[in-house]
Amino acid sequence: MLSTVRSEEPPTYNIDREVRKPMSPIRRRIAERLVAARQQTAMLTTFNEADLSHVMALREKYRDQFQKRHGKPLGLMPFFVKACVEALKEFPGVNAAIDGEDFVYHNY
Repeated sequence: MLSTVRSEEPPTYNIDREVRKPMSPIRRRIAERLVAARQQTAMLTTFNEADLSHVMALREKYRDQFQKRHGKPLGLMPFFVKACVEALKEFPGVNAAIDGEDFVYHNY
């Protein structure tokens, strides 16, 4: 049996992709309480409504042009991704993680 060996190196880690900031004592306590609440309560699902009339108008306007260029219909995912990117630029904490007593902000 032949085994294949990967000759490519894993991507190098870029330290600039993450920023670590220590949590204040009050933030640390809030994080502890949130973890406890998550472990001790039932999880729920929330449904939100959004007015997509402008998105639907854009899809209609560019439908044929997009189909002709890419061979596929223009779905909702590109609009969703764009909205997420803009939201993460405005609220980078949403993409952060807690590691010990530090916030780790991901720049990716």
